[in-house]
Amino acid sequence: MPRLIGLSSRSWTDRGLEAFVQKAAEWGYAAIELDCQGEHLAIQRALSEPDYPQRLVSLLEKHEIRLAAICNRMVGQVVGEDADERHQAGLPDYVWGDGQAHGVRDRASEELAATARVAHSLGVNLVATCGGSPHGQALFDYPPVPRAWWTTKCQEWVERWLPIVQEFQALNLRLAFEVQPGQMAFDLYSAEAMLNLFQGSETIGFAVDPGQLHWQGVDPVEFIQAFPDRIFMIYWQDAALNLNGRTGILGSRLTAGDPRRGRSCRAPGHGSVDWSSLVRALHRTGYEGPWIVKAEDPEMDRDFLAQEAAAFVRRMDFEPARHGFDPHFMEG
Repeated sequence: MPRLIGLSSRSWTDRGLEAFVQKAAEWGYAAIELDCQGEHLAIQRALSEPDYPQRLVSLLEKHEIRLAAICNRMVGQVVGEDADERHQAGLPDYVWGDGQAHGVRDRASEELAATARVAHSLGVNLVATCGGSPHGQALFDYPPVPRAWWTTKCQEWVERWLPIVQEFQALNLRLAFEVQPGQMAFDLYSAEAMLNLFQGSETIGFAVDPGQLHWQGVDPVEFIQAFPDRIFMIYWQDAALNLNGRTGILGSRLTAGDPRRGRSCRAPGHGSVDWSSLVRALHRTGYEGPWIVKAEDPEMDRDFLAQEAAAFVRRMDFEPARHGFDPHFMEG
């Protein structure tokens, strides 16, 4: 059975929603992930305007596009870490407010809970987000991090998220945390530790971007096989490494697209992720969720990327084998 192949609206929030949906359909997508950053999905309007959800649903139906997921990244980021000027551009004005970290966090928590209610009203059961991390400054263990400090910070983080998770659980929705540096979960072991903080809640899982794992040296296949029941979404985004002895994987504080960087996002198939092995792992683990293309290659036109990626992903959507290597020697 073909996968549900969708396109994230994140790179097109400067376009009207209908224009984006129409193009997604023309490029060959059957679904979208609707991003809340921008005007594609206004959470408070969806709650306050009685006909807003139905208008959105009707627009998608008009173009025969399904809503695979909602994404509210930056709002989730400031739930899990203290807000500063880096976050302002990605937040609604009413969430940012006066920019004081505690107030931003409280308003962001309310916005994530509201996002759950909007998802429920739209008939979609999956919301992706970033979770932030209260100890990003301690990522490299220098100065050395006392275990008691680390434990306290983890407990503070989960206490921030628990009321939101309970809201999702009450509505029978799934919450997928993106796995990448800057988050509580960025590799296999940190993801395992994050799940333990929630004591096995089935509401919590991961939105896996193989490119974000690959450039760190983490094998996306190992990650998928480690958490077969917790992979809620797969993003199709690649990564390229340029480790020429002058730079490392941290980016050297150079902007995205600078050819001197040691790593960069790439369109699917234009980096070094082993997509065939990844698809095989998804088959082995029984993954049935959406495949969502991200258009975040800083050196490729976004429209070209989206159209080419749709064809690439469909080519990779091969059926698993239903019989042995040589059916003539099968038993029975």
